[in-house]
Amino acid sequence: MGRPSSRPGLGRRVQRDATVEVDTNRYSVPWRLIGEAVQVSVTDGELRVHHAGHEAARHLELGGRRQVRRPAGAPAGHRRLPAAKADTEGAVTPTPVVATLPAVIPSAELQRDLTEYEAVVGGGW
Repeated sequence: MGRPSSRPGLGRRVQRDATVEVDTNRYSVPWRLIGEAVQVSVTDGELRVHHAGHEAARHLELGGRRQVRRPAGAPAGHRRLPAAKADTEGAVTPTPVVATLPAVIPSAELQRDLTEYEAVVGGGW
């Protein structure tokens, strides 16, 4: 038995990688919606994501399993996501991201002793 051609009103929460999961596949949404509840509907092979009464994303439904859909030309917010390799159908395979932070040490005038904070808020150890 296959999937129904219409599945309205699936409740989902946007994951930390700015995607929603439907049938083990992940579909991108604007990064500003991370952690928000959204409604997903699938009709005739098209997946739509709605938030606060507005359409936030629209994708062709992926036919396989465990794939990620991030279309080329995605809105600016999608550029903040990890880089990925696209296959010929527009699905992508996530690639690991390694972040390196510069070693920045604040100048001595910006460093405060914790007793200054204790004096302002009270208490102590």
